[in-house]
Amino acid sequence: YTYDDFGQLTGVLYPTSHTASVSYQWATGTRPQNALFFKLATSPGLPTGKEYYDAFGRVIKTETTGFDGVNICTNTTYNHKGQIEETSLPYKSGSQAYKSDITYDAFGRLATQSSATGIVTFTSNGKTFQTATGTGQTSSKVMDSQGHVLSVTDEGGTITNVYKSIGSPYQINTHGTTWTISYDALGRQISLSDPDAGTTQYRYNKYNELTSQTNARGFKDSLTYDVLGRVTSRIGGDGTTTYVYDPANNPGLLNNIAYPGGNETYTYDTYGRLTNVQQTVNDGSASTYSTGYGYDNQNRITTVTYPSSFAVTNVFNTNGYLSEVKRSDNNATIGKQIK
Repeated sequence: YTYDDFGQLTGVLYPTSHTASVSYQWATGTRPQNALFFKLATSPGLPTGKEYYDAFGRVIKTETTGFDGVNICTNTTYNHKGQIEETSLPYKSGSQAYKSDITYDAFGRLATQSSATGIVTFTSNGKTFQTATGTGQTSSKVMDSQGHVLSVTDEGGTITNVYKSIGSPYQINTHGTTWTISYDALGRQISLSDPDAGTTQYRYNKYNELTSQTNARGFKDSLTYDVLGRVTSRIGGDGTTTYVYDPANNPGLLNNIAYPGGNETYTYDTYGRLTNVQQTVNDGSASTYSTGYGYDNQNRITTVTYPSSFAVTNVFNTNGYLSEVKRSDNNATIGKQIK
C-alpha cells in the first residue's frame, strides 16, 4: 500500500502484480454543481470509478465505467442541515436520472420519500411509527425506550415481541402462535420452544461456542472446535463430519471435509485462490469428481473445468466486464453479453 502526505491511500500492489491507483484532484472545468474535488480509482482491466465531493467532504456524484464504456452515475444532494434530500437511481451519463426526494420532520426523522411508484409517507406518534406507500400499503411499528421493536403490523397481521431485561426477545407472537426463547446467565440462547417443532436445546463451551443442539425428538448434533474457533467435527444422526484446515503454504484455509457419504478436498494456488475441488463419493467404487478453476491477475475466474473435463473460458471486455463465455476446446461461444 502507498499513501500520500495526508495519509490517504494512493496505490495497491497485489501479490499477482496487479495494481490499483487512487488519486485526489481538484474539480475544475465541467463538473457537478458544488463539486470541490474528486477521487479517481483506476486499475488495469477493471472499471474506472470517480467520486465527486463537496466542500464538506460529502459524496455528491459517482461515476463508474459501464459495460459499453459509458459512465454509470448516481447523484446525491443535501439540504442546509446536511441531510440527504435527493438521490438518484443509477443512470447512464447523458440520459435521464430518476430521482427520489426525501423530507424530514422537525426532529430530523424521515417524513416522506418519493420513488417511481409514488410517495412513501412516514409518521410517528411517540413510540409508534407508521409507513404508507404510494400504492396504498400501510404498516406500523411500535418500539420501546431502548429501541426494541415491540410489534409490527401490516396487511399480513401483527407480530409482537416480549423482551427480557438483557434486551433479548423471549417471546414472539403472531396469529395466536407463540415462540418462547430462554437464555442462561451469560445471555446465551439455551432453548427455543416452537409450537410445531417442539423445544430445541443449545449448549456451549467456555468460549461461547455452540457445542450441542438437541431437538424435541432427542436427536442431537455435537460440534467440536480447534484452538482458533474453527469447527473440526460435527456428530449427528447421519454420522460424523470432520473438517481439516491449513493446507501446505495456505494456512487458515479449509483443506478437507469428510462426511459419511464421501469427502471433499480443496486445493489452492500460491495466492490462496481455490483452484480445485475434488469430491469422492462412497458409492462402492469410490467415484471421484474434480472441478478446476483458473484466474487472471485481477483475481477473476477465467476458466472452469468440470468433472466431465468440459471446460469454459470467461472473456472480459476492455472495461472489465464479463462479455462472453466460450468453450475452451474449440472457442465456440456459449453466451455473449451485448450491452
